[in-house]
Order: sequence, then C-alpha cells, then structure tokens
Amino acid sequence: MAQILDGSNPVGHLLVVPDVYSLQTGGALWWRRWSEGRHGAMLHLALPGAKFPFTDTIVMPDDLAEELDDWDRDRFQYLGKTYDLRWLDDSESRSLAIDQFGITTST
Repeated sequence: MAQILDGSNPVGHLLVVPDVYSLQTGGALWWRRWSEGRHGAMLHLALPGAKFPFTDTIVMPDDLAEELDDWDRDRFQYLGKTYDLRWLDDSESRSLAIDQFGITTST
C-alpha cells in the first residue's frame, strides 16, 4: 500500500492487489478450456478530495510492466495527472487496508 502525494501534500491511498487473468479458449459450462494465466493487478484508490473519492481499477497484464516501472520510481499516473507515492511498511499497510478499504489481510 502507498500514500498518494500531490507534491508534499497527501491526497489519498493506493492499495495494489496482485491478480491472475486467463481467457476462455474453448468449451462451455463445466468443460471450459483456459489460456495460461497472466499477472495483472487490482488497484483500490481512496482519494477523499477528488471527484471520485473511492474507486477501483484494473491493470491488465499487457500494461503491468509499464505500471511497475512507474511504481519503482515512486510515481502513479491517474486521470492524466502524475502523483508521487510513499510506500508504507507492512504494519501500516495492513491497518490502512482494513480502515480505508475494508480488506483484511493474512499475516
């Protein structure tokens, strides 16, 4: 989890949840066939001062490498604006995942 900053001002939080995506390649009902799984991410955003104070979005597998590069540089792009990120430690992340997003994590 990261704190989203606009300059030095905190404006919200970003929770990144890894996910695996597959496409149905054939079959129906109980005999479906699926493509090999590819990694992506579900993003949960809390931006209290924004037009959309809470939203979710998906980073699809084809876009993940570029997004990871941004996160490595402690930046996050959202709706045409680039924000800075301050990544939180495990304890702070668990606490905010519950408080901000209602998501419990395993220890």
